[in-house]
Amino acid sequence: MEKTSRIAILGGGIGGLVCASELNHRAGSKAEITVFDRSDYHTYQPAFLHLALGERKLDKIRRPLEKLKKQGINFLSGDIFRIDQENMVINAEHGDFEFDYMVISLGTQLDPGALNGFEDNALNLYTADGAARIKEALGSFESGKIVIAVSSMPYKCPAAPYEMAFLINAYLKKKKRRENVEISIITPEPQPMPVAGAEIGQNLVNMLEAHDIEYLPKQKITSIDEKQVALEKKRVKADLIIGIPPHSCPEVIKDAGMTGKSGWLEVDRHTLKTKHENIYAIGDNTHIGLANGKA
Repeated sequence: MEKTSRIAILGGGIGGLVCASELNHRAGSKAEITVFDRSDYHTYQPAFLHLALGERKLDKIRRPLEKLKKQGINFLSGDIFRIDQENMVINAEHGDFEFDYMVISLGTQLDPGALNGFEDNALNLYTADGAARIKEALGSFESGKIVIAVSSMPYKCPAAPYEMAFLINAYLKKKKRRENVEISIITPEPQPMPVAGAEIGQNLVNMLEAHDIEYLPKQKITSIDEKQVALEKKRVKADLIIGIPPHSCPEVIKDAGMTGKSGWLEVDRHTLKTKHENIYAIGDNTHIGLANGKA
C-alpha cells in the first residue's frame, strides 16, 4: 500500500492557503495536509488599505480557517514553538507533529516597538486595528499634514505606502478637503518599489508629483514623536502619521537556525527549497535572489 505523505503548511495567509489547496488538488489521497496558524481566521491583508478608507468591513475580508476541513485539509490553531528540521517534528501548542514535507509561509513579524515612538504616535497600516483607527482619524481630518512613514526595509507589499497615498488623495477630493491637506511619503527606499526597476519607480514619482504628494526618499527615520517624524538631519511635522512598522523574520524560524546572511529564510529561486531536502518556503518570510540581482 502506498504511503500517505504528511505535509505541514505553516501559516494560513494567502500563500499558505493557495499552497494547501493546490497540493490537495494535485496529490489527493496521496497526501495528508495540515495547515497551522495562530489565528482561527484567514484575513485578507491587502484589503487593510480599503478598511482604512471605510470601503470594506472586517467581517467581509476574513474567513474561518475551519472551512479547510470541508476540502479534506486539516487545520490546527495555536502557536508554533519549535521547528525541528533534523527529526522532522513541529512542536506546537497542541503537541508534537511529525511530517514528511513542510512549507513555511509564516509571513513577517511586525515589530513596531523596534522604532522609538511608533506605537504611541503612529497608526499601523499593517494591522486590522490600525486600519480601523486610520478610518476614524481620516473621518474627522479637515486640514493639516498627513505623513505616511516607512520605518525600514525590507517590508511586505512595497506598493502599499504609494497606494495608500493615492487612495487618501482620492478620498479627500471626494470629501472636498484635499486643498487643505498636505500628503507626504517618507521612506528609506531610493525610489518607489526598487525591485520593479528604475522605469517603474520614476513613473510612480511622476504620478506622486502630478497628485501633489510630497516624496522624501533615502530617509532614515530615527523616531516618531508626537506630531513629528524625526529623521537623521531634520524633523518633519505631521498632524496624522500613518506608519509601516519595522519587519523581521518570525522568531520560530530564526530559533530553528534557518535564516541566512540576509536575516530571512533563503530558498532556491527556482524550486523554493530551503537547505533541508524536504522543507520549502514561500512568501514574505523568504529571501529570494532574483535574476536582476535584487531580492
